[in-house]
Amino acid sequence: MIINNFRKLVQHNKVRIRCGAIILGMLSIVSVATESVAQNFELTPFVGYRFGGDFQDSVTGGGLDIDDSESYGIVLGMNMSPETQVEFLYSHQATKIKPTGLFSPTSLTDLNIDYYHLGGSYIWNPKRKMRPFIQASIGVAHFNPDRAGLGSETRFSFGIGGGVKYFLTKHIGLRLDGRALGTLLNSNSAVFCSGGCTINVQGSTLWQFEGNLGVIFAF
Repeated sequence: MIINNFRKLVQHNKVRIRCGAIILGMLSIVSVATESVAQNFELTPFVGYRFGGDFQDSVTGGGLDIDDSESYGIVLGMNMSPETQVEFLYSHQATKIKPTGLFSPTSLTDLNIDYYHLGGSYIWNPKRKMRPFIQASIGVAHFNPDRAGLGSETRFSFGIGGGVKYFLTKHIGLRLDGRALGTLLNSNSAVFCSGGCTINVQGSTLWQFEGNLGVIFAF
C-alpha cells in the first residue's frame, strides 16, 4: 500500500512538472508577442458539458464509454490584431468509464480528463457587440483514472470549434462556444498500464465534444 501510494505521488508530481513546463512555454510565446504589439486581454472562466470517447475492455472484449458529464475551465486570450487572438485553454472533466449496454450500469473507474491547449481564433465584426469566431488549438490531454493498477496517460491532442461572443459592456461579455477535442493514441494498444493493463484503445484517435458558456473579462 505504501509503495503504491509513493508511486502515485511520484507520478502526479511528474505530471505537474510536465504541465508546468507546457504552461511556461506558452507564456513565453505570449511575452515575446507583447514586446512588439500593444495588447488587450480576455479572461474567460466557463462551465460546460462534455461527451464522447470510448475504449475496450481487454479481458471481456466489451466496449467501455467515457460517461457524459459537466466540464469547466478557463480561456486566456490575447489580441494579436482586431480579428485574431492567441488563446490558452484549460478544460477539466471529472467523469467515469462505464461498460456499454443497458445491463452494465456499474462504472469501471472514476476518470479525470484535463486539456492544456495553445491556439488561436479568428473573429468577425470585432468592433460590434456580437462577434462570431472560429478557433483551433494544439496541446496535451491528461487522463488520470482513480483505480489501483491503472496509471495515467498524457497524449498529444488538438481542438477545433467556434462560437460567438456578446459584449454587454466594453469590459464584460458572454462567450458561447462548441469544441471538438481529438487525442492521438496508438491503435490497438493498451492504456492506463501500471502493474497491469485492462483497457485497450479503439482506433487511433479518441474524440470528445463539449459546449461551453463563459463570462468574458476584457482588459
